[in-house]
Amino acid sequence: MKSNVDALQIIQLSLSLLDAQDCYASDSIELLKRQGINLEKNKEKGIDSKDFAKKLWDYDLVFNCYDLKSITWITFHGAYDFGIMLKILTQS
Repeated sequence: MKSNVDALQIIQLSLSLLDAQDCYASDSIELLKRQGINLEKNKEKGIDSKDFAKKLWDYDLVFNCYDLKSITWITFHGAYDFGIMLKILTQS
C-alpha cells in the first residue's frame, strides 16, 4: 500500500487536486470526469495539498485533543485514503 500511495499523487479527497506533471491513475481521472468533476477548474481554483494539510491541523480536523470522540473518519478507499492523508499531512 505504501508504495502505491508514494507512487500516486492525490486527486480526490472530498476535493479534487491534480497536477498535470504528477503520476495518477488514468481510470480514476476518467471516472471523475464522467461524474462531472471539472479538473481544469479544480486546478485553477483549488487548494495546494500543503495548504490543505495545514488547515486540517489548524482546525483540529485530524486529531482533536479536546474531545477524542468528536471526529469520525469515513473512507471510500479505506486504508488508501488514510495513507494519502498521512502523506499530505507529513509531506513525505
